[in-house]
Amino acid sequence: MEPDIPAPTELFEGPPSASNNSENDSDSELFEPTQVAPEADGDEFEKIGKVGRQRKYDQFGNHGENPVRDVVLYRYKTGEHWPGLSDDMQAWYEFYYFTKPSKAKDGDKYEQHKRAWDRRSNWITEEATALGISRKIIAYRRRPS
Repeated sequence: MEPDIPAPTELFEGPPSASNNSENDSDSELFEPTQVAPEADGDEFEKIGKVGRQRKYDQFGNHGENPVRDVVLYRYKTGEHWPGLSDDMQAWYEFYYFTKPSKAKDGDKYEQHKRAWDRRSNWITEEATALGISRKIIAYRRRPS
């Protein structure tokens, strides 16, 4: 005797209704939230900081930023970065103005790095001559003793 196998429709019952199974089947529940989202103030949004290049090489910037020349000479003389300079800009100045250019390491940035290095060298030379400091080393032979 074979066991009674129920028909497939008896095994799986369909959902009780075709709705979203909530007690309230109204359409307003689907499209309208129960709470209103808070709205932001109508005040203007204020950006923090300035984006983009602010300093000029030998003149003050549009918003009074010190020239790049002063920042580089300050770092050269004191060994410290300009006060208030962000970490990413400290790294940028350190790389472009205080690391000797190398074609192998710089790749496509070599020309920019070389121009910055030359600019720095000129500024340091100008500063030294303005202060009357001569850094030329004159080679001479030592006399035998």
